[in-house]
This record gives sequence, C-alpha cells and structure tokens, in this order.
Amino acid sequence: EDRMREFERVITLQLIDSQWKDHLLAMDHLKEGIGLRGYGQRDPLIEYKKESYDMFQAMMDRIEEETIRYLFLLQPVKEEEVPERKEQPLYYQRPQGSASPRVKKARSMIPKKRKKKKKKR
Repeated sequence: EDRMREFERVITLQLIDSQWKDHLLAMDHLKEGIGLRGYGQRDPLIEYKKESYDMFQAMMDRIEEETIRYLFLLQPVKEEEVPERKEQPLYYQRPQGSASPRVKKARSMIPKKRKKKKKKR
C-alpha cells in the first residue's frame, strides 16, 4: 500500500512537471497571438482569460488521465521476487596489438625527459 502511494506520487509529480512546461509554452504562444483578436472586434483581455482558463482545465484533465493510465499499466513486483544483483568489479583492459603508424610517429615526436647528471664537487 505504501509503495503504491509512493509510485502514484512520483508519477503524478513527473506528469505535472512535464505538462506544466508544455502549458507555459502554450501560454506564451497564446500571449503572442492574442492581440489579433482585437481585429475581430473581440476584447483581447477577455479572450486571453477565457482561453487560458480552458487551456488550464485541459492540462489538469490530461494530468489526471495520464496518471490513471500509468497506474493501471504499472505492475508492482514484490521485493522477494526481485533478484539480487551482485556488484562486479570493473576492469580496464587496453587494446592489444600494435599501434597505428600515426600513433607511433606521434610518440616518437614527444621529447623524452633526460635525467639530470649530478655535478661532482
């Protein structure tokens, strides 16, 4: 029961986040084009309020529908059924074989460090 509530919360928050971003983008588009309503003898402010309210209600409906859809598709697994994973050490293995001619040439161009000779006193 607690796990199901947690899944519901996570799914709902993710859907709200994505739908809210889409809603804000749609509101920007509405704001850009709302001035043209004045040419149609309509008050742009009233039209903006009306359409933004309709868009918000549509967003809320989508969030509710998508949440229900995801929850019905969810197939919870009991913890006993999940196989344990063993941690495996990571190993790095260099590629074997000879280096390409370009790599050999580049290596030969790198100046080698010389050991400093100690001066005798």
